[in-house]
Formats: sequence, structure tokens, C-alpha cells
Amino acid sequence: MKVNQRDVVFINFPVGYGQFKPHPAIVLSSQAAIEAEDQFLAVMISHNAGNEEFIFQLQPEMLTQPPKDDLPSFVKCQLIDVFTESEVIRRWGSIKPEAFRQMVKFLNLSVFEVECK
Repeated sequence: MKVNQRDVVFINFPVGYGQFKPHPAIVLSSQAAIEAEDQFLAVMISHNAGNEEFIFQLQPEMLTQPPKDDLPSFVKCQLIDVFTESEVIRRWGSIKPEAFRQMVKFLNLSVFEVECK
């Protein structure tokens, strides 16, 4: 399945101890990077907040297709992995451009300690 930067996709995300669990994730890679490498970086979304210093809370209005449940959603910024398009289970809308910029800014600061303009 073809993916684009900002897509929300379902992927079997590694959850430790050699186990995988389907999770929504946001595609981080640019189109140029996806096409050059035939793979992409994605960051996990979860209903469990976990470590607060690395979470970015997603509001329903930040997504083109909000979740059907009323549970809060969190981007777990420290959980980034590489995938191929063949690993995508399905696509579920995308994160809106301004929300994506806010999330990437937060991710850079919280995970890499790099402040972006």
C-alpha cells in the first residue's frame, strides 16, 4: 500500500521481547525518502500515555479522520521504527499539516533534544 508523509497507518509495531502488536502510527518520512529507500519511518500512536516527557497528545481535530472511540490518543515520540509499504495493514486518514509540524517539533525536542525553528 502506498504511503505518504503524515498518513496514519496501522502496522504491526514491535512492542518488545520479539513481539509485535497492531498499532496506528504516523508516517514521518518525506516522499523523497520513501521513494529512494522503499521504506519509511513511523511513530507509534497509543491510548496509553506512558512516559509523559515523550508523549504528544492528539486531539480529534488534528486528524482528517478522528478515531471512532472517545479514548485519548498519544504519539509516543520515543517509539520510532522503520517499515516497508508491504507492512501496512491499512490506512486511516492523516494528521493535518499544522498538527504534524507541532508533533515533529515536540518529537525533535523531547527525543533528540534539538530545538527547531
